[in-house]
Amino acid sequence: MGLFRYHRNITTENIAGSEKMGMAGSATSSLAMIACCLHHVSDLLPAVGFVIATSSFLTEYKNTIIIIGLLANVAEAYTL
Repeated sequence: MGLFRYHRNITTENIAGSEKMGMAGSATSSLAMIACCLHHVSDLLPAVGFVIATSSFLTEYKNTIIIIGLLANVAEAYTL
C-alpha cells in the first residue's frame, strides 16, 4: 500500500475513495488472518490440558506409582 501511494504521489489529506476501500480491505484481511491463527491455537488447548492433568495426576500419586513399579520388579525377579 505504501509503495502504491508513493508511486501515485497521493498525500494523506487527499485519499481517493478507491484508496480508502483498499485500506479497509487490507485491514479486514489482516483481522481475518489473526482470527484464523487464534482459532488454530485454540485447537491445541485440549492437548495442553491433557498434559497438565496427566502431570498433576502423576505428581499426586508418584510414591504409589514407584511402589507398584518396585513390587512388579521384585515379582518379576522371583518368577525368573
